[in-house]
This record gives sequence, structure tokens and C-alpha cells, in this order.
Amino acid sequence: MIVDTFNGGILMAPQKHIAFALGTQVDIPVSFDIWSEIAIPNCVRMGDVLNHSKDKKIYHGMICHTFGPGGWDETPHLVRQCLDNIIAPRSKEIAVILMGSGKLDIMNGADVCAILEGMEQSNKNLVVYISQS
Repeated sequence: MIVDTFNGGILMAPQKHIAFALGTQVDIPVSFDIWSEIAIPNCVRMGDVLNHSKDKKIYHGMICHTFGPGGWDETPHLVRQCLDNIIAPRSKEIAVILMGSGKLDIMNGADVCAILEGMEQSNKNLVVYISQS
């Protein structure tokens, strides 16, 4: 469930767990800034969660969309599935980037309202970060 929203950069989030969306091509900018290993193409499937610890934070790359037509159709369901599969105490908040809100994402069919509904249905306590910087 969404417990709070924050308009600011997730990289300075006080939460230990930080989640972000990845496409099956695994090439979003945060992956290069935080987790260089994830920028190398892997055999990933929709619904996978890739985890990496760095600087006392745990980053969770959620494979929940693909690029191109229809690539965001399953994201509302998959984001909930991915968030629920993150191993973190229920009492801990997870910082998560608002996904699907970029111009290219919307042009490719991302439905931010539906994605937020999927986040809200998660069994984790989420703080949604509006800005990715």
C-alpha cells in the first residue's frame, strides 16, 4: 500500500530498500548510475526482481514492462507482484520510483493511474517518489 508520496529524488531516500522499474532490455538510466552490473543484458522475464546491495541500500530492479506497443499492458499487475516478492520486513518502507510517467512511457501505453493502483494493492509499505533525479 502507498503510505506516502515524495516529490524529489529517490537516490537520497532514507529508506533502505529502493525499487524501480526495468524493461526486459534492462537499460534505464538509474541502472547505469546505481547498479552498473544490471546494464549488461541478462536473461530476464517479466515479473522477475533483480536485487543488489550497495552503500547500505538494497536496490530492487523490477522487470515489469517491455519496450514497444503493448509493453506496459501488464505493468499494473506485475508491479504488485514484484513489490510483494521483495524480501523486506513488512514494517519497513520501500521507496519506489513512480514508473510509466515519462513522455515516452505514456506514448507507449503506460497507464500511471493503473500502475499506482497496482502499487496500492501491494502488501508492502511504499513511499512513491515522483521525481527520478
